[in-house]
Amino acid sequence: MVSLVRLSSSNLDEFKKLYEENFKRETYDKDFFEYYTNQSFIPKMFSKKFVKLFMYNGEFIGYIWYELPIDIQVKVFSLYVEDKYIDIINNNIFKKFNEKSLVYESIENSSSNKLLNNLGFKKARPSLIMSLKVDDYKKGDEIENIKFNVQHNSNLLNLLNRYSEQKNNIISVSFQKVDIKNEALLRCEIQNNVFRNIDRVPIEVEDIENDFKQEYYIEDLAIFMKLNNIVVAYGQIIYIRKMYTIVNFGVVDIFRGMGIGKLLLDNLISKAREKNIDELALGVDKNNINAISLYKWIGFKHRYDIARWER
Repeated sequence: MVSLVRLSSSNLDEFKKLYEENFKRETYDKDFFEYYTNQSFIPKMFSKKFVKLFMYNGEFIGYIWYELPIDIQVKVFSLYVEDKYIDIINNNIFKKFNEKSLVYESIENSSSNKLLNNLGFKKARPSLIMSLKVDDYKKGDEIENIKFNVQHNSNLLNLLNRYSEQKNNIISVSFQKVDIKNEALLRCEIQNNVFRNIDRVPIEVEDIENDFKQEYYIEDLAIFMKLNNIVVAYGQIIYIRKMYTIVNFGVVDIFRGMGIGKLLLDNLISKAREKNIDELALGVDKNNINAISLYKWIGFKHRYDIARWER
């Protein structure tokens, strides 16, 4: 019978061995020790409460690391069981979580899929991870043409003037980092507009303020794109899962189809280059054909498939 054992000082070395085995392969899991090592004593003690080891016949065969379960939905940051033990894993092991909804994102492969099915997870949404070597990006001339067309688009100018207190004769393009003290509400409104037609729960200002505080957040790389001082798009680069990743990227609905997304992606890549970032990644729903087409045009290539699993 497999049981869950709390992580402690006495079994920390066993956990490290399992962790190292997990990270020998390509994984989408978060890195516990990257987080744990930077904490002071009390946060370290607290962090260990949310790691459980799988024990079978006196041996440690895997682990789960999850977030503080204060809500009904709990994110699983990392999940691993040695391949030879997957067949003995079953849904009853996670009885302690039966009052919660577990959510986990994993690379698609046969062993991971089998483990998650055995634990009672159901696949909810397939996605792609795409990546781009920053030095390989060479769309400068095409981006300049797109920028010229945007600046001289009379229909776009009329649309902008409809939403502006000032009436302009030309379109100016600018990029500005988010002011974390004053623009949380604006970012919240933009993101809710961008993602309202996708299966994504609307966010609140508190969610944005919490995002600002996270270790992954890079203040200089959270960018509004503006046309005549009107915010038309947003995107940011964070550092998570050992990758610099573009997230929350999108264009306000009424401004889509004009090349604005390409201009914002170009700006984010330029800022990444300035910070000596070698590679960028992003995630996209497999069914979002328009977004995939945009990312391929920029130069992003398929890296691997992932899926969101829920229990």
